[in-house]
Amino acid sequence: MNTKATKNGPGEGTPEDSPQVSTRQDSPKARGSVVPSGERSYRASIYPGTDSTIPTGLAKLVRRLERDFSKLSKENGMTTHIWLLIQTKNEGDNARAGAYADLNEDVRRAFFTERDKLSKDKQIVLLIDSSGGSAKSAYQLATFFRHYCGRFVALVPRSAKSAATLLAIGADEIILGNYGELGPVDAQVRDGGGGYVPTLDRVKALERLHASALEALDRTMALLTLRSREDVDTLLPRALDFAAALSQPYLQNTDMVEYTRMSRVLKIGEDYASRLLAYLYDNQESNQTRGYRNTRGSDQKVRTAAEDTSFEEELSGDYTRPGRRKARLIAQHLTSAYPDHAFAIDRDEAKRIGLKVYDPPDDMSPTIDELVDELHKAMADRGQEGLIALGRVVEAKDG
Repeated sequence: MNTKATKNGPGEGTPEDSPQVSTRQDSPKARGSVVPSGERSYRASIYPGTDSTIPTGLAKLVRRLERDFSKLSKENGMTTHIWLLIQTKNEGDNARAGAYADLNEDVRRAFFTERDKLSKDKQIVLLIDSSGGSAKSAYQLATFFRHYCGRFVALVPRSAKSAATLLAIGADEIILGNYGELGPVDAQVRDGGGGYVPTLDRVKALERLHASALEALDRTMALLTLRSREDVDTLLPRALDFAAALSQPYLQNTDMVEYTRMSRVLKIGEDYASRLLAYLYDNQESNQTRGYRNTRGSDQKVRTAAEDTSFEEELSGDYTRPGRRKARLIAQHLTSAYPDHAFAIDRDEAKRIGLKVYDPPDDMSPTIDELVDELHKAMADRGQEGLIALGRVVEAKDG
């Protein structure tokens, strides 16, 4: 990866003095947008960098939002920068190749090289449009923004699913657009074709089989008790044998080692989510009033090891502090409560389960809706290639 630092603000970058990231051999080559003669063109500072431009309409909307956010955060002594994490793809394009096509170590490393552009007096609004990827990378990226900026806001105009939801819940707040949705944070594993397979689907399948067997046992016992005069001790073994016989063909085709592995992977997503949420909910009473929504300041007090009993609680499974208990319950819900990996968690549902989700400010809502149209247009124009854009929006200048 080849990076070059810059101190320029929005619109001041040039191909020579703005951050550059060389295209990896396995990176998807972004298709440049067609820009009418005389009209300004824009690029994303990290990727595709100087290799290609991004849609002009999208870039202009992001810059407009950045100005609007800056007006609000300026009242609290902070400047706001919007960073892009856009990884759009069309349905069925599950195995799309490319270094930055999903949340992974390459993406995390690319943002880390830009850490000198962040500071504690800046609010970062991360515009997320992604179907997910690695839970580990999402967790590390969330903690990266927490560490290097004064305030971290996740903006989701359209979709942040799976690991992208995990990244979003690590923000101080989530602004979910009218069209926006989150998803379950059940971790995924790579399949043989290079794509991701949701663990929730496989674990839920065996859980549903178990539930069906218990229901069959209940129905059989009720029927035998009603139609015979025999006692429960006599009927129960027969009912158990019947329920077991119904389940046996399915269990024979189940790889229990694989099921155990999937269950462990599912637990990884839950633990990452619990840690990110505990950081917010466990400290909310001591948070300083600073930033866009006044929920956390950069001077937040950090507990010492002697003061913090969370590790002891974790070992014992006793989450006595309300904040940590709430974080664990929400994490469990996000991991296991929904029947399908693609389940849509809209703004009302996200608020219902306790996430720090907010409506867009009234004056920004139309712009965020327009962003959705631009993202859909980019998907239609670029086909399976989709749109991948990471970093700040900067003007692409000649020379």
